[in-house]
Amino acid sequence: MKFFLFVLLIFIAEPMAAGHAGLQDAIDKNDMVKASAIINNLGVKDIYCPSTLSAANGKKLYGKRFSDNPDLLYSNCDDVFILAYTKDACNDKENIELCKKVLVNTPVDTWLPYIKQIHKNKLDKIPEQYEDQVEVKVKRSKEECALEMETGDNYITLSDALEFEGEKGYNRIYKKLMKDCMGGLGVSHKTIKKVRFVNPFEDIYVRFLESVTENSKKLVGFSKDDSEKIAFVKTLEISKDLDDHFVDDCTISYRDSSYVNDKMILSACRFFPNFDKILEKKMGFPVFSCKDALDAYSEKNMPICGLSSEDVSFSTSPVMEGAPVFALSCNKGVWGPFTQSQKGKEIKKTASAEQTATAFVASAEPSADFETEKDEEPDDSEEIETDEDDSEDAVAQKDEVNEAEDDNRKMVTGAVFGGVSLLVIIIALFFGKEYRL
Repeated sequence: MKFFLFVLLIFIAEPMAAGHAGLQDAIDKNDMVKASAIINNLGVKDIYCPSTLSAANGKKLYGKRFSDNPDLLYSNCDDVFILAYTKDACNDKENIELCKKVLVNTPVDTWLPYIKQIHKNKLDKIPEQYEDQVEVKVKRSKEECALEMETGDNYITLSDALEFEGEKGYNRIYKKLMKDCMGGLGVSHKTIKKVRFVNPFEDIYVRFLESVTENSKKLVGFSKDDSEKIAFVKTLEISKDLDDHFVDDCTISYRDSSYVNDKMILSACRFFPNFDKILEKKMGFPVFSCKDALDAYSEKNMPICGLSSEDVSFSTSPVMEGAPVFALSCNKGVWGPFTQSQKGKEIKKTASAEQTATAFVASAEPSADFETEKDEEPDDSEEIETDEDDSEDAVAQKDEVNEAEDDNRKMVTGAVFGGVSLLVIIIALFFGKEYRL
């Protein structure tokens, strides 16, 4: 009997796990007074947040719990509610963990509004108290000086006075040394509390900067949104030495290969439009022109990639002589990396002074200087030979495999049934009753 009671409890508990019916009914009817009373007065811990629940009401009902444990939000709530609730998640210092959770669950390309919230509300400068040991000057005590008379130079001086001048001389010297000692200042260590500012989003800022920097290397498709991200990330403390990093990278590249590739040039010049002058000051001679590089890759000087421009490839003309050529292809209105499998029209940008473009129909095969991965294509000239015997053998082998799989399924089913039967018997014995299948 106990066994059947145990099973019955399992089935009863299952619908209870769905949530408190009264709370759900109150929220569905937008009765926040009742919903709040159920949670706060009755101590109901269930969480119900459908798409119809507003973010404001959600904060009233679950705000502190979501701030302390953001996983509760993502594991219990509707996606529409989550989107509305987390829109301003990075505005409040009480929501630091929730803000982090939101960013982890959001593509880095969409972080800009959240990073702006963090910076505006100073969530990246949280005051933190800590203890520090410092040296302080203090007046020396009589006991401390008396101990000092028994060691070191003072002890030797007093011993000599006692030997050569007697007790009267000893007392005179002792009083003088004590007076000098107590008139001076000693060193003591004191623990004091200090305040420093920490950035709990430091790793987030690093990832954001890496993403913005990577997007700044785009040969095509560099947008106003990308420019806005660059302008903002430059206001963050994490970017204060970025120009020095660009100088180092370009210097090493030119030293080792006599050129700087176009992606590195575009990235540096998009962050710092006068970067060519900064680099020239460091190296002692002009290396490239930011204006010429940005003009060469401006939208007006790039081929059009429309929805009808399928299978059109494009080869860049390097800003510096000897630098790699990049091959791109148009696919559904978007320029992307060129692959050898894409054949058709090629628009090859020449290296003339006007940076003009000529079009020709050809089999698009990149040269050895292209920075692109080559896909191996099967040789159409090779023929595949088959015969009827091989086909019949394949059918027979397939039948054997199917029979073996049927046998395996039967064995697994039998094993599972036997295991369940054994488990039921054990439970029945555990509850003190004999149970037979």
